[in-house]
Amino acid sequence: MSTRRTFLTGSASAVAGTLASSQAWAAETSAQPCATEIAGGNWRTVTVPHTWQVEAELADFRGVAWYRRSFHAAESWQECAVRVQFEAVFHTATVWVNGRLVGEHARKGYTAFTLDIAPALHPGQTNFIAVRVDNAFHQHMLPRGRSSDWANDGGIFRPVQLLVTPKTFVERIDVDSVPDRASGDGKLTITAYVRNTGATWWSGKTSFSIAEEERLFKQGFVR
Repeated sequence: MSTRRTFLTGSASAVAGTLASSQAWAAETSAQPCATEIAGGNWRTVTVPHTWQVEAELADFRGVAWYRRSFHAAESWQECAVRVQFEAVFHTATVWVNGRLVGEHARKGYTAFTLDIAPALHPGQTNFIAVRVDNAFHQHMLPRGRSSDWANDGGIFRPVQLLVTPKTFVERIDVDSVPDRASGDGKLTITAYVRNTGATWWSGKTSFSIAEEERLFKQGFVR
């Protein structure tokens, strides 16, 4: 059974240097390195999803901001694959866990990404995640220069989830459909990508079902 823990809600109370609760993120607009600790500065508590562009004094800010929070990692997670999933961060995100760099998602502010954080975890302890976000205008992405007809709102503006699963898991599923409008039928090609992060071979089978509005159309199994 997989576990999905959601980093969504947070306290609105102010903080000074530390998080108000385990479900809150601390944020600061600063280019100073903040991957390992919260020290000084103007840290405050925010609720993710969040963009600093909704704050009057930061409405025109384009640059670097930091998000940071703590979470507990159970001892049992040593036997699991542990990933953090960001549904969207605009536009560049660099992520550390316990001061260790775990990945970057550059100039793709509207797409989701998932990072493996298991090697950086401290099971049975409080862990810390830090995210460096940059929404500065960039010549290698659209819109070029400072020309824009939509808001490039910086921040972690979509939910963040912690995924705790067995070491062998379905990483993603691709579905291609070719409808036949004349017959009302269609052809589906379903491709599942299974990843094994363990040290031993895995053998098993996957299953799928096709449903619409609680109505089951088809089930199948693939070894």
